[in-house]
Amino acid sequence: MSAADLYQRGWWAREARVRPAEHAVSRVYAEGKVEFLDRSIDLPAGSLVLDVGTGNGAMFPALGRRHRVVGIDTSAEMLRRHVEPLRVGQASVLDLPFRDRSFDLVVCSCLLHHVRDRIRAVSEMARVSRGAVYLIEPNRWNPLQSLFSLLVPAERGGLDFDQAYLRTLLEGAGMRVAASAAWGMTFPNKLPSALAAVARLLERPMPMGNVCLSIGVHLEGGFR
Repeated sequence: MSAADLYQRGWWAREARVRPAEHAVSRVYAEGKVEFLDRSIDLPAGSLVLDVGTGNGAMFPALGRRHRVVGIDTSAEMLRRHVEPLRVGQASVLDLPFRDRSFDLVVCSCLLHHVRDRIRAVSEMARVSRGAVYLIEPNRWNPLQSLFSLLVPAERGGLDFDQAYLRTLLEGAGMRVAASAAWGMTFPNKLPSALAAVARLLERPMPMGNVCLSIGVHLEGGFR
């Protein structure tokens, strides 16, 4: 294992890095991203969803209101703190332990900027999806997000990401981009709790939103 990989493993082993999934700011972050999903594609209720890089399950409550959700992550420490520990397992995005087209939707929130082989990662997500792949990553055009990426070595990969880069990754995996946006100002692990209500009002498209959202669908898929 490389020094960079060891650093990443140690970074995510520290409990203070990530707020609980039930935290007010975590809920605002996840609910806004699921609202974008719901308005962008026709994903039937009860769909089977894979949450890649699930961490402690911040996306689970919002996704789980309408869908069946399971998750994977490489970090045993994060999975130990997961909000739904019986619905997750330890695995890598670079080698997903699922058959082709096993899921209606694959969601990946803020994982790819920690991954070196991003093309392979997105190709694996596209392989196990029979419908769509939803990518959420930092937006390098947001000044606060870029400053954070510059100052924190584990987050440095965020400087590569914007809507155009996500489009390149999805199209490289043989998918068509159905929806894309720069979005919101919710920093889930840094925003003061007192500002959660304000952040909720800002969960919408904005040119320098702190994350980029892109949904790719299979060329032969039925999503609009």
